[in-house]
Formats: sequence, C-alpha cells, structure tokens
Amino acid sequence: MRTAWCLSHLLCLTFAGSIGPLLPTRKVHSGLESYKYIPSAWGRKEIPSCWSHQCPRSANFTWDFYWDQILKLGVRNLVLGGCKAYVTGVLKCWGWTPCKFAALKERVASRGGKILIDLDFDGPKNLYNETFIVNSIRNLTKYYPGDGIRVTYGPQYFDKRSLVKVLKIAVETANELNMISAIRSEMGAKYLGPFDWNILKQSGLLRIVKLMFVDVVAWPKRTPLFITDKFSEDLIANVSRAGLDTDKMILQINPCTPQINGDDTMGYANMIVDAHCDPNGNGTCKFYEMYFNYFPQHLIKSKIPLAKKHGLHGLSMDRNYPEQTDLLPWDERSMFYTLFTNM
Repeated sequence: MRTAWCLSHLLCLTFAGSIGPLLPTRKVHSGLESYKYIPSAWGRKEIPSCWSHQCPRSANFTWDFYWDQILKLGVRNLVLGGCKAYVTGVLKCWGWTPCKFAALKERVASRGGKILIDLDFDGPKNLYNETFIVNSIRNLTKYYPGDGIRVTYGPQYFDKRSLVKVLKIAVETANELNMISAIRSEMGAKYLGPFDWNILKQSGLLRIVKLMFVDVVAWPKRTPLFITDKFSEDLIANVSRAGLDTDKMILQINPCTPQINGDDTMGYANMIVDAHCDPNGNGTCKFYEMYFNYFPQHLIKSKIPLAKKHGLHGLSMDRNYPEQTDLLPWDERSMFYTLFTNM
C-alpha cells in the first residue's frame, strides 16, 4: 500500500513538472499574503459574464494555463472549492483527483504558498453533530491533504448561534490536525454578517480560529461607501472588537456592483465592457438609466497600504458570482490584475 502511494505521488510530481516551468513570482513578497478563491477547482472555469461581443463565450483555456497565469501574476495562496460533505457520510469533490491536487500543491508550495480547502456541509439540520463534522474533515484530508480548511456556513435554516457551533467544531478539528483553520464572514441571510459580531464574540470562536476572510461588500443597504477605505477601516474595527486579532484578518473584495438606491446588482465586467466605464474612474457607473458602484483600480490599490497599516494577514479576491463577474485575470483592466500585480 505504501509503495503504491509513493508511486502515485511520484507520478503526480512528474505531471506537475510536465505542465510548464515554474514561473518566478511577479514581485518580492510584500509581507501581505495574497489569496484567490476558486469555487469549482477543476470544474467550471471562471469567465466574464457580459453582453458585448468582446466577452468570451467559452473558457478556451486549460486549467494548467489558468494555474500558470494566476501564480505568475502574484497569487501565493489558493482557496479551492468544490468539496461537499453529506450527513450520509458521502464526501464529493467534483473534478478533483489526488494526483491533480498533489501536483498543484507542489507548485503552490514552491512559491511559499498554501492551499486551503473550502468545505461545504449538506444535509438535514437534525443530523448535524460533532462526529459528522470531525469525520468529514478527517476523511477529506486523507485524500486531499491541504494546508488548511475553510468553512463558511452550515445547512440552510440554521440560526446564527447553531451555525457558530458548527464552525467552532470545524475550527477545533482543523487545529487538532495542525492545519490552518479558517472561516468566512459573507453577507447574506444564512451567513455571518455585520449584525453577528456579538454572537461571534460570545462564542469565543475568533480567539481560536487561525484566519478569517472578511468580505468588503455593501450589506444590507446598497451604499457607495463600501468601496472607500473608510468602510474597510470601520469593518476592521468591528471585527477587532468581536475578538479577532488583526493579523488573522483577510479583507476580501468581490466583483459584485450593487445599484445605488435600488435592488439590482451587476458585475464589474458589465461596468467595464458593457457600460464602457473607466476602470480607474470614481466608482460610479451609469448603465441603462441606473447607477451602480464598482471598485475602481485606485480604490483596489489603496487597500494594500491600508491592510499593511492595520497589520492584516492579507487580501483576497473572491469568486465570480452568476452574472456578476470580474474580467479574465490576465486582463490588465481586471480587479484581479489590479490587486495582485500591486501587492
């Protein structure tokens, strides 16, 4: 059994070398860690969603090319999604294989980076228990030994206090396995958001977790303030008061562009390609008689010195959302390119 594993690992490393030479990092490490969340690793590729003929209609690139490009542009750490644990005991990672994972991990590690696995749980609320959560994480690491585990939310209809209990068990399990434990504060009804800091503080979760991804988005009001440095600094202060040390905090930006004084939401790609707004403009864009806020390049870049000033662990680029996307990472107008080539 051991011989078979070693042979498999050797084949994986050979494969890693076959997908091209390791490219040097774009810049000397700035002290801030850079993260990119890929929600469907080896599954559905992220491409811009927009209406112009300039938008690609299909992902005409390979995963090997994609990994090459994003690492070349300055990403050090990856958060890989696509794995889900079911209360029936089944663990599914769509499109993943141990060989693909080992090859990518080798490549990321060669640049000093790490891979976190974003693990979802699914099943009826009444079947959730500590044994299920612990066994799911242990089972995952047997096949895909990442550097850490990130858990965002539990099953639907969990109240926030029950959700925190699930997260705490997952964090404790990752810590016991000497892995990086991570959680995420995402805006939405079933996520931990700005109104849940007291719950987090009372739970003690933020004292034991190693990393927390904090989303910089407008919630619940559609406000232009979310793109400003003041909004991010207030967010940092709120999370700090809830008990999280700033050196555990990662600010995460995403390509969603909310309508001002309305309920519609578009994507950064729509603003730049369809509405022809300036990537380095003032952050307000008119599109079909509606006004939207988007992250202009100068306000993306400004988050870098802000993060250093407050001693944050790093910055992250979130995934694309349905019809709310960034441009391709290697497009110089993209949020991705702006963030990572300047870190």
